[in-house]
Amino acid sequence: MKTEDDVRQALRGAAESISHHDLLAALPARRRRRTVRRLAAVVVAVAVASTAGAVAFGGGARAPQVVTPQPTPEGRLLRAVHPKAFGDMPAKDPSGLPYQPVLAIDARRVLVRVADRLEVYESGRFEKVAEVKGEIKALAADGGSLAWLSEKEIRVVPLGGGKSRRIAEVDELVNRIAINGERVVWSAPVGGIWQSEAGGRPELLERRLQLLRWPWASDEPLDMHSNVTRVVDLVIGSEVRPNPAPGVTGLRCGPFWCAGTRGGLTVVQRIDGSQLREAPMVRPEYPVFNRFLNSGFRVYDIEVGETFHVDPPGNTLKGTSLDGGETLIYWEEGDRLVVVNLAAIPELE
Repeated sequence: MKTEDDVRQALRGAAESISHHDLLAALPARRRRRTVRRLAAVVVAVAVASTAGAVAFGGGARAPQVVTPQPTPEGRLLRAVHPKAFGDMPAKDPSGLPYQPVLAIDARRVLVRVADRLEVYESGRFEKVAEVKGEIKALAADGGSLAWLSEKEIRVVPLGGGKSRRIAEVDELVNRIAINGERVVWSAPVGGIWQSEAGGRPELLERRLQLLRWPWASDEPLDMHSNVTRVVDLVIGSEVRPNPAPGVTGLRCGPFWCAGTRGGLTVVQRIDGSQLREAPMVRPEYPVFNRFLNSGFRVYDIEVGETFHVDPPGNTLKGTSLDGGETLIYWEEGDRLVVVNLAAIPELE
């Protein structure tokens, strides 16, 4: 049976085993827009990164803005508690085309789309990875490969660039993908979970489950008020049966934590029904990295039991509806994008 540490490592991906001073190259994107009033004023000062070996997220020529935020009446600002999760990058490429952050690859690399190109941004540099056609519905990356779904076709390419390979043509309902070694895994709200490698034949893994984050899947119901009843590790075949606390509906679970609603309020609980508590001012959804509920302007950290606030000037939060976008938050400030990468928040000791 996998331990919680094993699962947490799998969720973050092997490529994220880097030193903390590299986390200044933190990254971007959000999948939901929301209009809320600004919760507090912040005092902004420009500073030089003082950590030995640290690289400013935007190239060595300038350091990212360092904010000295005041606590809001409703809680602390995320930047005050986790400054290394914040970074910045150019808002446009040299020809004036806008960058759209679409996926956090790890704590120091972000995937961006600009026109019909996908590029990796790291330490102030952009590297082209692939050309894409049409709308991208889903993205996935591990330490060495990138997969995407567009125009009902899944393709994969090395993160360092190269020729992309066709994995499969899929149903238009497919909206989640993941990478499993040489194979790409995909699922839709109905139709089960499938996998294939380039040039191979699609193989059905599970008919009644929906992909979460490899290797985890659940029997996610179409009814938003119904509860998940199974969470399965597709590699070793282990299964956990969530136990909803009394009165909880719409339960959505990762391998250890769940979120749902009770009495109109968002709540979180252990998958066995214990440690039930309210998660203020966020929506109930699958915990990101089995730890965060990300509602854009607010992020609830399950491990510390606190809702943190993200406070962009003028409530100019941007985002993406892509699968994977829940790991990122970003907005525009002048000619830069300010980026929050939840993967860059250190684990609790």
